[in-house]
Amino acid sequence: MTKILTPSAEGHIRVAAGAVCISFAGLFVKEAPMPPAMVAFYRLLFGGIVLTLFAVVRGERLLPPLPMLGIMAAAALCFSGDLISWHECIVRLGPGFATIICNFQVFFLALWGAFMLGEQLSLGHKLAMPVAVIGLMMLLEKTPGELSAVVVVGLLTGIVSALFYSAYILVLRRSQSAACKLPAVANMGIISLLSMGIIGVYCLAAGDSFIVPDLRSLGLLALLGIGCQAAGWVLLSSGLPRMPASRAGLIMLTQPALSFIWDILFYDRPTGALGYAGAAVTIAAVGFGLAKAK
Repeated sequence: MTKILTPSAEGHIRVAAGAVCISFAGLFVKEAPMPPAMVAFYRLLFGGIVLTLFAVVRGERLLPPLPMLGIMAAAALCFSGDLISWHECIVRLGPGFATIICNFQVFFLALWGAFMLGEQLSLGHKLAMPVAVIGLMMLLEKTPGELSAVVVVGLLTGIVSALFYSAYILVLRRSQSAACKLPAVANMGIISLLSMGIIGVYCLAAGDSFIVPDLRSLGLLALLGIGCQAAGWVLLSSGLPRMPASRAGLIMLTQPALSFIWDILFYDRPTGALGYAGAAVTIAAVGFGLAKAK
């Protein structure tokens, strides 16, 4: 049977579909009537199980050697910090803003490369970073002195999320470059389950209840874990190798752009002309940073 789509076209479709799937994550987090960390726990429970089962169906190896397990545990720790702080930011500032600021990871990765690895920081990055911060302040539509305590804490948790996400990407790359690496889906499935365990301990220490209050909440958590965590990641990971990296990075900007749109459509986020301009400027700056990082 003749294939209709070329590998490149199929890669474009998969990356775009994965970005769309993940764009809904903030909505499910905000709608679930549970503490943000507990939402992350169930997200990883459902997502980790589905990813691991998918890896089994594909015949992928699941048991990593001992040195690899340490790297995967480090990735799980970073991923746990990312999800906990990002979910906190979503609750305080909304899914659109939280997703945009989390994507500042591209700048933190560039700074890591410059200061820790001696890489040359491009002029594009030097220009994109302050432009992104200016856009973020425009999106808030307030001066720094007018920001409430809730907004300030939300900003800080968003920045922490971007830092954890940057560390997670660095360690995840390490886990996929080692000679004894697991296949990609199995690797993500095991990291998700390890992250679930770390967040479970965090929730126990915080005294959070593991009881899901109703069937609607269970459905939201299942959609978050299966649709965003599992399906979104599988689509992205299978599509990225089939297309140019620079183009993939730009297509992935669909995620923060759509998250911002969903925030306005579903939660009537009050956004004026300055806010819309700020969102466009920030997303464009992040996209420019992604393009220069490739």
